[in-house]
Formats: sequence, C-alpha cells, structure tokens
Amino acid sequence: MLLWSPLISKQVSVCRIMIFVKRRFFLVAVDSFRKLHFGYFAGLPSRVIWCLIGLTPLIFAITGCYLWLKRRRPKKRAMKVAQPI
Repeated sequence: MLLWSPLISKQVSVCRIMIFVKRRFFLVAVDSFRKLHFGYFAGLPSRVIWCLIGLTPLIFAITGCYLWLKRRRPKKRAMKVAQPI
C-alpha cells in the first residue's frame, strides 16, 4: 500500500506487520469457536442461517401455544352445550 506524506513529500510504502505470539492452548481453542458462535465462518449466508436457527424456538413456542389453544376451545363449548337447561 502506498501513502503520500506531506511532511516527506514523497510516496512511502507501508507494509502490514503481523506479530505472532504464542498463546495457551485453551485460549486458542476458545477463540476458534468464536466465529462458529457468532456465525462469521461463511459470511452473510451463515449469519442468515444462524438467525433463522436462533428464531426457531420462538416460532415453535408460538405455534405450540396456538395449537394448544385451538384444541382446548372446542372442549369448553361442547361442555356448555351438553349441560341440561
């Protein structure tokens, strides 16, 4: 990457320096799961899939309550109709 510096008034080449530090195995192992946990391992498609998978318990809860209420209501009506007046 080339940068122009007004102080030197010429182009300066800047290179990225990577420092490799030896870390403990536990920290490397925990850090390797970070991309998997947040869904960064395959870009935007993986984030969308992770979002949909994360919303499935909510969808299951809503549809389960709906089915439970739908099944429960006719029993109350049938009991009221069956009672003698």
